[in-house]
Amino acid sequence: MPIHVSSSIDTATAQTLMLQYSPVGMAFYDIQNNRLLSANEQFIEMILCLADTPLQREKIIGYPSTDWLTKIFVDRAQDVVQYIIKHDVPFISPERCIMINDQATYWTWTVQPHYDEQHTVTHVLITLTDITTYVLKQRQIEQRQIELEQARIHIEEEYKRLEIIQTIAQSIQGTLHLPEIGRTITRTIHQQLQAKCVSLYTADDEQQQFMRLDRYPMPLSPSIPAEHTIIPYNNKTLLGQIREQHKPTLIDVVGNGPSTTRLSDSEPIPSPSTSYICLPLWFKDHCEGLILASFAHRLQTDGAEVKTLMGCAPHIAAALAHARLHAIVKARHRYLHTVLDQIPDGILLVDAPDGTISYINNAALQLSNGYLQHHLGVTGHQAHYQWMNNTQYHSSKNYFIMRALRGEPTYRQEHHITQADGTPLFQICSAVPLYNDQKEIAGAVAIFQDITDLKHIEQQKQTFLALTSHALRTPVTAIQGFAEILQMQLVSGQALDSQRSERAITGIIEYSHYLTYLIEEMLDLARLEKSQLSIHMEQHDLHATLRHVVERHNRASQHPLNLIRDGLHADEPLFATFDEYRIMQVLNNLISNATRYSPKTCAISLGLRRLPAPDNAALLWIHDEGIGIAEQDIPYLFERFHPSDTTERSKNSGLGIGLYLVKELVTRHAGMIWAESKHMTGLTVYVQLPLNAQAT
Repeated sequence: MPIHVSSSIDTATAQTLMLQYSPVGMAFYDIQNNRLLSANEQFIEMILCLADTPLQREKIIGYPSTDWLTKIFVDRAQDVVQYIIKHDVPFISPERCIMINDQATYWTWTVQPHYDEQHTVTHVLITLTDITTYVLKQRQIEQRQIELEQARIHIEEEYKRLEIIQTIAQSIQGTLHLPEIGRTITRTIHQQLQAKCVSLYTADDEQQQFMRLDRYPMPLSPSIPAEHTIIPYNNKTLLGQIREQHKPTLIDVVGNGPSTTRLSDSEPIPSPSTSYICLPLWFKDHCEGLILASFAHRLQTDGAEVKTLMGCAPHIAAALAHARLHAIVKARHRYLHTVLDQIPDGILLVDAPDGTISYINNAALQLSNGYLQHHLGVTGHQAHYQWMNNTQYHSSKNYFIMRALRGEPTYRQEHHITQADGTPLFQICSAVPLYNDQKEIAGAVAIFQDITDLKHIEQQKQTFLALTSHALRTPVTAIQGFAEILQMQLVSGQALDSQRSERAITGIIEYSHYLTYLIEEMLDLARLEKSQLSIHMEQHDLHATLRHVVERHNRASQHPLNLIRDGLHADEPLFATFDEYRIMQVLNNLISNATRYSPKTCAISLGLRRLPAPDNAALLWIHDEGIGIAEQDIPYLFERFHPSDTTERSKNSGLGIGLYLVKELVTRHAGMIWAESKHMTGLTVYVQLPLNAQAT
């Protein structure tokens, strides 16, 4: 509550001038008597805080100001009064810092003059205002403005730096050609950062060295050396050791004298003043190379050039890594394709999602008769549809590749194709989806295996089994019948010396020999399959061997066999190197085959002729006057299990392997065998044997 004292001014007037509840300090001052007439509590508290010595509250109001103000404040108050009187305006002070309880506070005061009737300043109203909060906020605002300005400058620098980084990143994005990456990087850094010279190196881990990929600009004069194009790892030079670092290395060269610091074995750092930055390029845990850039000014560790290059480093390292990995993948693709091209099975690779054919190996081209050669890049179903138009495709599951792209694998599905020329083609096909690291279908692989030959062999085996069962049943049935005759005679008490018993015993012996012959044929076939058929080459008289075969046949067979000598006397020897047992097996088989298909009254001819040099061989032939063989069957006569279209020959056929064994035995003697025939006019089989053959 204000304190009042008597004065020449009315007390009520003083109280009116003073705001009892004003939030600021206020006082009414008599300038003529230099004393306070009235003051509120805030003003008194401020006076007490400003006093150099302790003051008594009751000794302030109504007392001369010289009693409680220091001389400096008294002088200052008089100056303010003189200012008001002189200028006839209120006085407003600037902000002032006042320490209160060891804390800085900020104040401002206003001195408002009060005039009497003669317009003379007799009193002043003093107002003290605490502006600490305002000042602090103002300073915060100013500091914030400074920070914002600094941030703006920093953002502009960062924007420019990021723009350069983006320019470099975009310029090499998607580029997989190393020389192009090198040219782009060196020229962009040179232009954007005003570098004197920029070099880019790639890391060659196999050779344990850095190799310069590009440098820009190249020296205009041959006398100015460029840095070394190859830098070995872990040598004593700076660039050789920088691979072990992950941060850039700055090199300052000061002065015009020669420098002793070396970047590589062949190049000292040039003078005059230049700054170098050496930045290793790391992609994950692999060093892909390094950047070497020189500048005409000194670089700072946190400077724009260093920050920009460090920002570019991940993009450059990634581009180098992608190019390196792309080269590795291409090399592996070439290796894989080389391997796949040697695989006898057809292989197709198709890409998801449209099934575009990305690879066709040689076997697949052969299986399609070269049709798929022009379908790389074509979708699989289009190639499939066009191929099917040229073939007769017998399968209810045609689109197994498309199903594999939907995640449905197909395993060993058999397909029968009748090709445009009418020939059959049997295939076993498999197709499985290929997944990427994200478990998504990235494509499919289809494998085609040509089983036409296997089908043919399977058919031959089935024919062989049928022929074997038929051929073996005949002698077994005959032997069983003759044995039953003998058994019936014994049961009935008849003697076994009758003509009937003799015929039965003779039949058992003949059919036993025939059964042994059939079994021996099968054993020889098995030996051929296992490459265990042995040939014992010795010198023999071929003419004598033929005479022995003829004599033996004529004693045991009703078919007469004539020996024809072309250019040889009856007892003239013809020596040759051969396995006599196997050649006799060849002759007996051919003679037996001739008698089987000839009427009993027809003679069979066995001929022998010596062929002069350069052949130096013996020509043998067996001719019969039987039913012969169709001309279209002659090329298949010596194949295994090949059925004849001639009904008469089919009825009398054996196991279907006799002529095949004959051909194999002749081939093992380095000889040749062929046949000539016309249907129903007989058959002639020729065998040519070298006289001095070596077993093969």
